Amino acid sequence: MKSQSDKHPGWALPTVMAVLALCALSALSLTRGLWLHASVMRSDGDEWRARAAAEALLKDAEQDLLASTGSTPKDNRHTTPSPDASSTTPFISHRLEGLALLRKTLPSGTCWQGICAPSALDSASAAQWLQRINSAAHYGQFTTPGTIWDKRVNPILSDRGVYWLETFANADTTQNAVLWRITALAQATPSSTPVVLQAWWQANLNSTMGGRWLSWHEVLP
Repeated sequence: MKSQSDKHPGWALPTVMAVLALCALSALSLTRGLWLHASVMRSDGDEWRARAAAEALLKDAEQDLLASTGSTPKDNRHTTPSPDASSTTPFISHRLEGLALLRKTLPSGTCWQGICAPSALDSASAAQWLQRINSAAHYGQFTTPGTIWDKRVNPILSDRGVYWLETFANADTTQNAVLWRITALAQATPSSTPVVLQAWWQANLNSTMGGRWLSWHEVLP
């Protein structure tokens, strides 16, 4: 007489294989979920560090601009040449007379050591600014040596952190003070999307030192 278990022979192996396959799919799904979560966390971390670096670059650029105010002795970058001088290097000037001389010094549409004197406002994207990185000023390049500590905290500042200073005449023709548009770019990794912040700044010509922020925004990729 045959036992009851002999009525369905060969079911054990397929059942075990099916269970193992389901376990493998569950493990793959869990691994993929963990990988996606890690990727998102890494991307968010890169963006956070790049944004913090871009904000630090805005302050560093302001220090660069402030070095051109006051009455203390300065270098060529922070001293406006006399009108009859033939300047061969870019400089920072906060008056219209200096803007006219700077435009004679800089080739049309170019930036040099992070200083620009365009004839019209440029609405370039973040990717386009990234292509101009060779014409920018680097973090701490023209400011105080104290930036070494900031570079250790956020290495993006030393590796992929730059800024540009664009000068424009004020739309209010009664004002002799020019406007500066600061563009700060920071990129966490060579393959990541750069964070680009722009701000408008103007020196206070009625005091020996100082200036004011007018507005800021983030440049889209």
